This record gives sequence, structure tokens and C-alpha cells, in this order.
Amino acid sequence: MPLKPVLLVSYYFPPLGGPGAIRPAKFCKYLPKFGWQPVVLTVKDIAYYTRDPFLGDDAAPALVHKSSSFDPARVLYLLGRRSVKWTGAPSSLGRLLRLPDSKLGWLIPAVLKGLPHARKSSLILATAPPFTSFLVGLLLGKLTRKPLVVDFRDAWLEFPFVPYRGIHRAINYRLEREVVRHAAYVIAVSNAIKASLIRRYPWLEEKIAVVPNGYDPDDFGRELQVRDFTITHLGTFRKSRNPEPVLAAVRQLIDEKQISPGTVVKFIGNILPDVAESVHRLRLENNVVFHNYLPHVQAMKELNASHLLFLITDEESQIFPSRQGEYLATGWPIMVIGPATNAEVFDSRRVKSTYPITAIVSDDIEKIKSTIVEFYRRYKTGTLRRRPLRLPEFNREVQAGKIAAVLDRLTSRPAVLSN
Repeated sequence: MPLKPVLLVSYYFPPLGGPGAIRPAKFCKYLPKFGWQPVVLTVKDIAYYTRDPFLGDDAAPALVHKSSSFDPARVLYLLGRRSVKWTGAPSSLGRLLRLPDSKLGWLIPAVLKGLPHARKSSLILATAPPFTSFLVGLLLGKLTRKPLVVDFRDAWLEFPFVPYRGIHRAINYRLEREVVRHAAYVIAVSNAIKASLIRRYPWLEEKIAVVPNGYDPDDFGRELQVRDFTITHLGTFRKSRNPEPVLAAVRQLIDEKQISPGTVVKFIGNILPDVAESVHRLRLENNVVFHNYLPHVQAMKELNASHLLFLITDEESQIFPSRQGEYLATGWPIMVIGPATNAEVFDSRRVKSTYPITAIVSDDIEKIKSTIVEFYRRYKTGTLRRRPLRLPEFNREVQAGKIAAVLDRLTSRPAVLSN
């Protein structure tokens, strides 16, 4: 059976790296197994903080079309700037351009580039942020009368990194309402996003579902062997995520001779300067390894090369770690430090009943210490084992099947697994 085309609108896409590019790349990898051919509409090269030379392999089944843009990242690239420094906070320009975001200059070029491909597609799937992607999908859907599915990777009105206030919030409320009103179906990456949307638009409850970020089994093979007891964090640090309690606990345990002086604390992802300062102050330079941002496949290997994982959550309910499924896929025990409800994948009853997760209040150093010692002793006695993951709902292929089922319903075609 020939594959049916779906136009995937995604500003972030390989060769760019990061979570914003990983999710659409995995859509492209697995949707063809369920009868759908992704046709990607994205932007031409931009100045960006990271690139991933391997992530394009996942996106290889897609037909990719790139449009020009007048947004700042594209303009910087045309002026010769190939990369920008990650700071953990929006730029001054980003704070100013919030209608809906700094990518609005992509809107018209993307619509013009995407229109012929939208006409040939069975429907349109737009993923955001940036929320300009939703506006692209909205216009293409209206112009072609093709069903629109929108994928919220973050909350829009509650977007924590560029808050909407005053007139900006009023305008973005109208934009969000028009997008979800026109959408044939809405996908949210978390229950928190789903709940906030339903509170504003109660009628949305009949056409919304949660598909969290998951893990790709192909990214998880035999773990790298590590000699020393290794504690690992994967993901971006922001001001609201403070790893100092973990670092302080490690320092105290080493001084108390409860763990080896060779214990390693590994950080994978973008790190704020404050973390390096804490490492220096606590005299942990010989224990801490900074990998900064790694290509996705390498990051998964480093995550696997661990004995204990930790994840720090935020007080803000709409800021949630995006790599929870990949943490689970390693099989290693996990410390969740901060509000457990903001790591809702870990906080679900089914996960907690089948997986070794310890929830710890942010500043409870004694609890952090006792948890580290517990798993260190298992490591020393050879009884620390990876727990096999038995939660298929976080498998990227299974998730693609759920999305394909939505696309099938909207186009009145039963789901058929391709060969």
C-alpha cells in the first residue's frame, strides 16, 4: 500500500540538534511504518547553539523542503554567524518579539514554500515551539482545507522561557484559541499542558491526547563500561535547577569516606557558569565531568554509562524535563530532586510501581546522601543491576503508531502497518 503524505511543519529539524529537533526526527523515522510519508517543511540554515550530525539518519525517510526566513536566527546566519551561545535565557530581542515569538519572520516564506506540498498532502502536522509553526500550519490548513494536527511540545500561553504579559498575552491568547479551534486534533507532550488547554477551551477535551517524549530502542544498546561509581544528569540547567545539593552531598560523602574519592558526577547538556563555580568551591574538579551538548546518540551512550541518575525539577508546573523516557530506558535507578509532580512521567503510579525512583525534596542533602550510599553499596557488592523497561507507551515507535492512528481517523483510513 502506498504511503499517504503528511506535511510536518517543524522549524527545528536536523541537522540542528536538541529536543526540538529530536521529536520531529523520530516522527519521521517511525511514521512510515504505519503508512505515512512525512514531508517536512522547515527553515533554511540558521545560527543555532548546537548541531547533531547523526540525528539526520533518523529523519532520512522524510522528504525535506526548506524555506527562507526573515527571523533573527536566519538573518544572523546570512550575515556569517553560524552559531550562537546558549545562555539559558531569552535574548532582549526574544523578549520583544512575542507575537508569538522571534520566528514570525518565517511565517510568510514558510506558507509560500509549503502551499504546494500541503495541497499534495493528506493533512498537516505542526509541532511547536516556536509557535510560529502553528501559525504556518493554521494558514496552510485554511488555504488547502486539509485537516490540521498540532503538537504542543511546550505550553503556549504559559511558555515559561518568554512569559506573555499584558497586550502580548491578549494577542497570543487569540492566536492560540484560533489554532486549537481550527485544529482537527491536538497532541500535548504532558498532562499539565493538556489540562491548561482544557481549562481555557473545555470543548477541546474531545480532540486532545497526550503523547509524551519517549525513548528510541535503537538508541539503547549495551552500556559503555565505567570503572568508577558514576552519577549522571542529562539535560539543560537553568537558574531554577540547582545541582549544588547533589554536589555538596558527594563532597560530604567523600570526606566521610562513605563513597570512593574516585566517584564521578557527569553532566550531559548545556551548563550554566554557576555550576562550574560550585564544582570549584566544593573541590570537585577531579570528580565532575562536563560533556556540554552531545549529539543525541552519543548522549544516550553516556547516559547508559552510569550507575545512578539524577534529575532536577522546577517549581513552575509548565517546566518539565523532556528526557524522562530516556532516563527510564537506561534501567538505572533515578533520584528526582524537586517537585515530583513536575516530572509527571516519573510520578505516575504505574512508573513508580515498576521502577526504582526516589523522590527527594530539593534541599534535603541527607536524603540525597542516603540514596547515593544505598546504590553505591550495591555497586560495590555487585548487586546493582539495570531494571528492564516494561513500559511500551514510552517507546517512540509505539507513540508514532498512536499518532498514525489519529491521522488515520482524520482521513478515514484504517491503520495498516507497512512492510
